[in-house]
Amino acid sequence: MINEKNDGYILITVLLLLLVLTVLGIAAIQTSTVDNALSGNVRLRERNLSKADAGAEVSTGLIERSVREGNITGFTNIISPTFDAASPNYLPTELRATAFDPDTLDVAFTVDSQSITVDIDKMYSK
Repeated sequence: MINEKNDGYILITVLLLLLVLTVLGIAAIQTSTVDNALSGNVRLRERNLSKADAGAEVSTGLIERSVREGNITGFTNIISPTFDAASPNYLPTELRATAFDPDTLDVAFTVDSQSITVDIDKMYSK
């Protein structure tokens, strides 16, 4: 004998279950989207840190050579733009005499298709 007093509780139960599964699916999609954004930010941070480290590493040798020898021989392939020795923007001169100049980039080079630029300014002594 068939019970004729089904008040639709199966339909409501299935709809509630479908709602719960939909909410879980949306939460999973949002979590994966956030994870992708975070991994992209981590990769960008690591790349920028690597570029800064490369610029500092190359600049250290360049500064040592400029101070010790008064010239930049051996580094002319990465100096950009190039200035003649009489220019106040010539790196050995700039390190000793010129006030802070935020506009003149001193070193530019490329590593693995990443452009690296460095601005070296006046040395300050204690």
